[in-house]
Amino acid sequence: MGIRLRGLATGVADVAPAVETINVAGGVAMVDPTPGRACVWFLASDDHPERALGHVLLLSARHGITGVAVCFDDAAAASVAARRATALEPSPLVWVVDGRSLRRAEPAPALPLSDPPEAPEGFIALCVGAGVEPVVEHGIWRGEVLGLEVVRTTVVGTEAGMGAGIEVGVGRFDREAGAILHGDLPPTAALSSAADLVRRERHAGAGAHPLAG
Repeated sequence: MGIRLRGLATGVADVAPAVETINVAGGVAMVDPTPGRACVWFLASDDHPERALGHVLLLSARHGITGVAVCFDDAAAASVAARRATALEPSPLVWVVDGRSLRRAEPAPALPLSDPPEAPEGFIALCVGAGVEPVVEHGIWRGEVLGLEVVRTTVVGTEAGMGAGIEVGVGRFDREAGAILHGDLPPTAALSSAADLVRRERHAGAGAHPLAG
């Protein structure tokens, strides 16, 4: 992939000959620090190409380079990345591989707005009772404390069909561990405990605790 990326990039830009390709998460990259044309080039792999834009942005931030060019074999993934890139400044260049050359990707249409679903019965009251702010994002109801998610709703299967459940915790692993260790606690008690932990640790001067970030 490295040789291929160099060939594609040099077809549309002046890339310094000394720049080496590096294998990174999600693909292969070239970091060209040359003043006046500094750019991080990235060729997305076929494995989860939808993550490529995030990978190259992290790489560019690590090297302090604002120029970004990301190339895709998957035209659909390129279009979605091009749409997301329009929200960034400076906007990354998004390319589609066309044989041995590159062409600029056309941004995919904006996703249609939809009305958020109603909160499951009792969820708002549960959050308010624990001093947690209920919010809905991407169709999922969550509860936050100081901007950190501590509870979310889930869809669970029951003998009568599908229903709503809740998971308490900060992050997936905390939610899974909490379900095992504290599954016997009432939801109100479990949520209050998680919320209190965040309030204690998430403040200026809290040090290196993971919740302080």
